[in-house]
Amino acid sequence: MITDDPDKQSPADKERLLDEIRRRAEEAELKRLEKEEEPAPPPHETRPGHPPVSAPAPFPVPTSDHASQPPKAVRDQKILVLRERLMIALDRGKLEKASELLADLSGLIPGSSELEDFRGRIAAAQERRQAKEPTQPGAEARPKEEAAGLRDQRVAQRKKMVELLDAANNEYQQEKYDKALASVDGLLALDPASEEAEKLRQQIVKAQRIAELIKREEARRKAEDAADRPEPEPSLPPLSERSDKDFWGSPEPVEAPDLGLELPPEEKGPVGPPRPPLSHRIVRRLSGIRIPVKPLITAGIVLVALSAGYVIVDNIRNAVNPPLYSVLILPAAPVPSDSALAWIADGLTDEVIRDLSQVSVLRVFGTGTSLAFRGAGRDALKSARNIGANYALQWTVSRTSSGIALEPTFYDTLNSKPRWTTHLEMSLRELPAVRQELARKLLQAMNVKLAPEEDTALNRSTTTSPDAYEAYLRARSLLLHLAGQKSTQIIEAFGQSVHADSVFSDAQSGLGWAYVLAYENDKDAPPSYLERARLSVQRAAMAAPRNPENFRVWGMTEYFRLQNEKAIERFEQAVTIAPSDAETWRRLAVTYLVAGKSEAALKAARKAVDHDPGNVASYTTLGQVLQFDGKFKDALRSYEQGLRLSPDKSDYGSGAYNDLLFYTQQSDRAITILMDRVARLRDSYADFYKLARLQQSAGKPIAEWQATLQRARTILDERVKADPQDDVAYSWLALVLTRLGAFKDALAAGKQAQQIDPDDVDVLYNAARMYALHRDKAQAYEQLARAISRRYSLARILDMDFYNLRSEEEFIKTVTR
Repeated sequence: MITDDPDKQSPADKERLLDEIRRRAEEAELKRLEKEEEPAPPPHETRPGHPPVSAPAPFPVPTSDHASQPPKAVRDQKILVLRERLMIALDRGKLEKASELLADLSGLIPGSSELEDFRGRIAAAQERRQAKEPTQPGAEARPKEEAAGLRDQRVAQRKKMVELLDAANNEYQQEKYDKALASVDGLLALDPASEEAEKLRQQIVKAQRIAELIKREEARRKAEDAADRPEPEPSLPPLSERSDKDFWGSPEPVEAPDLGLELPPEEKGPVGPPRPPLSHRIVRRLSGIRIPVKPLITAGIVLVALSAGYVIVDNIRNAVNPPLYSVLILPAAPVPSDSALAWIADGLTDEVIRDLSQVSVLRVFGTGTSLAFRGAGRDALKSARNIGANYALQWTVSRTSSGIALEPTFYDTLNSKPRWTTHLEMSLRELPAVRQELARKLLQAMNVKLAPEEDTALNRSTTTSPDAYEAYLRARSLLLHLAGQKSTQIIEAFGQSVHADSVFSDAQSGLGWAYVLAYENDKDAPPSYLERARLSVQRAAMAAPRNPENFRVWGMTEYFRLQNEKAIERFEQAVTIAPSDAETWRRLAVTYLVAGKSEAALKAARKAVDHDPGNVASYTTLGQVLQFDGKFKDALRSYEQGLRLSPDKSDYGSGAYNDLLFYTQQSDRAITILMDRVARLRDSYADFYKLARLQQSAGKPIAEWQATLQRARTILDERVKADPQDDVAYSWLALVLTRLGAFKDALAAGKQAQQIDPDDVDVLYNAARMYALHRDKAQAYEQLARAISRRYSLARILDMDFYNLRSEEEFIKTVTR
């Protein structure tokens, strides 16, 4: 038995007392949560005749530490708890509970003046209640039952609202707009103030209108096609039934006997007069045409005047600013063909192009265009003339007993005879100086005069170490064939050249460019690559301050740090020094676009195409700029040029080119390309996903695109089962599940991907795409911003999954800085 005297309590009684206090505290807290709908008095409300009472707060819950307190402390704690509970019950009008608590408190502090105060408050509250509402049997139990019923009703209503929202989203994804609207209307009937339901309704109505417009357009086109077709010849009316006694004989057809002779054609009534000869008909029609003589004479005079004016202006322009010379340096042909000599030939070709690109009055076609003419033979001059080259260099590289032999032949593309030719032999040590002299000979053959700073740049210091130059040419050759090459091999080759000659400026700038490309192509590359690139070009600038590659590398380090204005400044310095450097024009175009300068980006991208029209990257960059600007048809034409030059047409055709086919209403062609690709790449879950979303967007049957998505899901399930740490596979699985309408599973897969590697750039971009499809714009922009801060990828930003966000200002702010 528990006594009121703390000194006579046993340890077990004390423990039971503490348990009772804890239990009552928990019951009070639960009752407080259940009565949330009842208004509580203001926090600092004062009652007549009583001191201010602070806002009710969760009272302290005794812990196990009280077991070790002295008995008086336990008693005081109990008094404190009862007092707090009594005050709360009075404030909330729970008079019966207050009476019970007052009785418990009276046993602990008998004769206290505080008890009389509490009794007076209880009595006053009872009088006020009786004055307002007379007591009725069962009046106390009814509010509890009503509150419980209301709570159950609210829970059921929330559950129904969640079910309606999920159903509306699923039906919307499956393009069942009527059913989706019915679900949303049901949701709004339950909660008219639901903003999410109202937004979803607006989206569904908008999508339904677009679908109706598409159907009307298709019906209109079908009607136009039917109208354009020639009308079928009217068929003869069916013969009426005839009796066997018909005067003309039996209705059964009778086959004519085959006599082996051709029967004369059946006469079909009188024949009209023969048509006049063709010449007579033409003369008759021409005689009826009235020729407006005066307008034609006026138009002719205007045309002649315009032509004369153009000739005069063109002559003046050419006299003041003569047209740029254009030259194509064909790839040096190794004789005989061996691998060691091949990379020397490619490296020399790139070096001569880089030397001539720094001449402002000269248009030099880029290395990508040059390599496209490899093996063209005698047709190379014709092809060079077709792309606008005034001059072309054909040359061979061979080994001799003393070193290297060059046989250059320089042509005017309008003449099959050589303009200049020679034979040069030198050691590997002398090759850099001979290469510079070769560039000078070509300029002399074209009668090009160099500016003083250009002449100084052409005489920049080079290496005299044969080992350094051999390693350098090998590294340059590897840069020209990046596909299939490891970045570490290129860095190692440039490193060998720098190790052999630490003051070789071209090798230092090349090493910086190799570090930049390694960081760009490998998402796991360390940020220290950018700092190493910066240090390399700083060393190179000490020996050759006018080297355009230094400024290009410097610009790329600023670009990856999202310092776009600084990057633009460095790129502009590079193209000022080397106006024909197509690589820098491409980088400048993308940076302009990131900085929100679309017009400047378009001009820079066109410059890249002009200087390197045989390079896939030039047309890809131009296509991306046009696509970002919403000029889909022009972008498609640019991508088609890139597709024509691409060595892997299947891979190129499944990218942005495929999306643009859909945008320009060529869905069947786009689907055919992807069908061919997945037929050969059976385990490419990315291509299966692209095919499925294209089928879905093109309005193909639901069973068709869902089957494609299920194939992608099966492949991804096998991937994550084989490697549970494959974060990229989980991020693609989230996209597939989103398209299938399994939003909760999609969010779980996306969360799993980010738990494995929260900074993976592929995971971040895919997460942004998933949230964009979920129409969770806030999360989509957040994930997209994180991805861009890690690595800017214009191709991923242009992905079809972001199409619904493309027109929003927030999207433009996120992808441009």
